[in-house]
Formats: sequence, structure tokens, C-alpha cells
Amino acid sequence: TTTGRVWWVGSTAVAGGVAGVDDIGSYGHRPERPFATIDYAIGQTTASRGDTIFVLPGHAETVAGTIALDVAGVRIIGLGVAANRPVLTFDTTTDVLAVSAANAEIANMEFVCNVASHVRFIDLAGGADGGWIHHNLFREGSASGLSMVEWTGAADDVVIEDNAFYAPTAATYDEAILIASTPTRGHIRRNWIFGDFDEGAINNAIGDVATLFEISDNQITNLLAGAEAIDLDSAVTGMCSRNMLSTDAIGTAIDQGSMRCNGNLWSSTTDGTGGVPIPATPAD
Repeated sequence: TTTGRVWWVGSTAVAGGVAGVDDIGSYGHRPERPFATIDYAIGQTTASRGDTIFVLPGHAETVAGTIALDVAGVRIIGLGVAANRPVLTFDTTTDVLAVSAANAEIANMEFVCNVASHVRFIDLAGGADGGWIHHNLFREGSASGLSMVEWTGAADDVVIEDNAFYAPTAATYDEAILIASTPTRGHIRRNWIFGDFDEGAINNAIGDVATLFEISDNQITNLLAGAEAIDLDSAVTGMCSRNMLSTDAIGTAIDQGSMRCNGNLWSSTTDGTGGVPIPATPAD
């Protein structure tokens, strides 16, 4: 439901239709005649009108440089289930979906890395306040990158929830989610993260103090020995609760910065040890 315009993107012809073409005159207004690319569709939207871009099932798009989500209030929603969801492939190191406008939504898409040392899939700039990133899959493909979703600017009130992050190849990814700025009231919750992360699956850069954050109900496995599941290198504040964390040792499960912790559990990646409270329950 929306009060704005609805636009359609698809690379594969639906029944009775044609494959997408980036032409506002004849395409983009209905699923039988969609646009070809997401970036072109964003260029047709109007800020804060409630415009929605539906990306059709089976859509496959190789990102050419930058998809600029620079119009406030735009929703990008993938249609389809599991392997039929739209797929964005990144095959040069600087390809990115750059979010610089407020109140944007990105949902039900698959992001695939096909180039070594790819910098990031989604860049949250300072103007991306109120962003909502949910029910997406971020994964390595034929190659592995460095990061997946990153706060490069102080975008406040961003919600990253119900996504899957998959990067099991050793000695490649630094993290799934990186807080590399000073945002306020960020929410990272109910994500499934499985991989080999040099700097922690959820990582915060030294000197970038995020405030009033929620990190809750995530299932995180870091396969790299000696590396954390959650590694907050600055005095991040807020609540870190009910996360299920799996690392090689309980001492590497979490560095919580200055967050309050409640109900987090640790399990080993190498044996059956599980359900251990972290930080350890204090003595009575």
C-alpha cells in the first residue's frame, strides 16, 4: 500500500510482457513493460511521495558502478521467494548501492560478490537516516569481499533486521556489518550471520562511538579462530541482548564496548559446548 507512484524493474519478461527497457516514455509503469535497472527507476521517483519500486522475480542485474538511492522515502522491494528473488551481482571492487537519502527501504533482494576485495554492498551515508534494510541475503559468490553493509556516515535510526549474511571462505571478509561512523539509535536485530570474519561479524571501528544502539536476537557464527562475533572497538552505548554467538572460545565471543549486556549466550564452533552466558553470570 502506498500513496505514491509504483514502478517496475525486470530483466526477464513476465507472461504477456517484455524484458525491461530504461525508457520512461513506454516502460516502467506496469510489470509487463518494466524498466531494466534499479538506478534508472530511482531516477523517476519523487522524494517523500511514497514511491515504490517493485523488482520482479528472477530479475538479474550486474551493478555498473553505483546504484544511487538518493531520493527520500523510496522503497525498493524484491518480489519472489528464495532463489527466485531479484539478484544484484557486484563484479568490480567499488560497485555499491549507495544510500544517501532518508527513510529508504531495501527488502527481499539477493546481493552477490563476484570480485575479490569488494568494498561493500550497501553504503549508508550521513543522509540515510531512518533506513530500513530487511529480509535480504548478502553472500559471497565466485569471490569474497571486505564488508557487506556499512555505516560510512552518521545515519541515525537505521534498522537492519531479518537478513542473512553468508561468507564462509577463510581470510577474506572483515565483517558483515561495520559501524564506521557515529550514528545514533541504530538497530541490528534478528539477523543470521555465518562466516569467517577478520574483525568480527558485527564490527565497530576505533574512534567511531555510536550511541543508543540495539544489537539483539542475532545468530552469529564467526569461523575464524581468535576473532569475535561482536567486536565494538569504541565505547558504543545501548543494549546488547539475547544474541546467540558461536566462536572458537568464549573469550572471543563479544567485545561489547560500553553497551549493557543481557541474556547473550555462547557456543563453540568446534564442539558441543553451548548455552554459556556471556559475559559470565556474576556470583551472588
